[in-house]
Amino acid sequence: MDSSTPQATPRAAQLGQIQSLVDELASKLQRSVQVDTPAFYAFCSSPQYGEVDNERVFNVLHREPNPEPIPWLVANGVQESRDPVRVPAHKEFDLLPRLCVPLWEGEKLCGHIWLIDSPAISEADLEIITSYRRPIIDLMAARDETFVRRVAEMREIARDVTLGLDGSLAHAVDNNFLPRSGVIRIHQLTIREAAEAAVTTDAPERLMLELLRFRRRRPFLVTDNHDGLTIVERSDDVAASQSLFDALQAASVAVGAQIVSRGTSTINELSGARNTARRASFIATVASLLGQETLTWEDSGAWRLLLGWELTPATVSAISPAAAALIAEGSQFLWETVLEYLDNARNVTATADNLFIHRATLHYRLEKARAVLPQGVLDDGWESTCLHAALRLHAALNTVP
Repeated sequence: MDSSTPQATPRAAQLGQIQSLVDELASKLQRSVQVDTPAFYAFCSSPQYGEVDNERVFNVLHREPNPEPIPWLVANGVQESRDPVRVPAHKEFDLLPRLCVPLWEGEKLCGHIWLIDSPAISEADLEIITSYRRPIIDLMAARDETFVRRVAEMREIARDVTLGLDGSLAHAVDNNFLPRSGVIRIHQLTIREAAEAAVTTDAPERLMLELLRFRRRRPFLVTDNHDGLTIVERSDDVAASQSLFDALQAASVAVGAQIVSRGTSTINELSGARNTARRASFIATVASLLGQETLTWEDSGAWRLLLGWELTPATVSAISPAAAALIAEGSQFLWETVLEYLDNARNVTATADNLFIHRATLHYRLEKARAVLPQGVLDDGWESTCLHAALRLHAALNTVP
């Protein structure tokens, strides 16, 4: 390779070729060099030269980025700039000043080249660094052909698993898309464009592709749909599962996507994969309605009774005509009082305390509600259960998260 302008080899790219370029550049400059994905996952790293800070140590030890500085790095323009960006030091994050060289292929950001900018990189060295940009981009783009095939295969396997097709889980394990041990969880995520995103379409697909660009320590399945992602993962504990979603959060920042909600359900002997996926999708909708970031099927309480129903005002009337009559009466205080009363298992003292009203006022409101409701509804277990679920849905539909 020429000492001034390196050339990419025309054959199929390999990770080793990119690593060789990174090591060569680091040796020339006597500075550490790292190439990462748009979500800041290290792709290739050189041996250590010169100063080191917490961010590089974190990357080396954990093989993933520290999520805390990512919003700050994005705010410095490293996701939008076509030119090298000098990022200042940040004492709180223990970051030394850095030079970031974005790697763009047309309108697609492939990743970044990072170097410690202490002492400051000279213009002559900057020219050397930028001369490596094109060959690294070419190799990463060529490597994407294999990546695209892997994504297509994963989509198909993820679809088969969530449809509950016979042998699909075993096939996923045999092909290293899922570990052989652990609890299998299905997560449904609702995704939308971040307000500041430069791109305004296909947020779920962009997020899925970015999440998959870095091969993680534990395999998982993911596929996209019109407004979200479905993730199938297998882990021994919740902490291991959470590490995947830490990576997902970092990727969402990088691609300008926002995770609105996440619903989770666990596969067990009573529920196959298809039912579990259905539950996860429903609970993601409930979480979004309630303004919660995450909710599991196991912790969703009586919301589980509404599985299969549209979460709409029409459902309120369908599951409890009594609730519809109470709401039609027109007094928000009235239906809110009944809901609080049922939430507190008909405990008058707790209900009055939570509503900040006198017990006599509560009794007055309840008597007024009884006059509107069909006879005996508040005292009939089945009917009051339907009333309770319907009023809870009505309250959620009429509350801005």
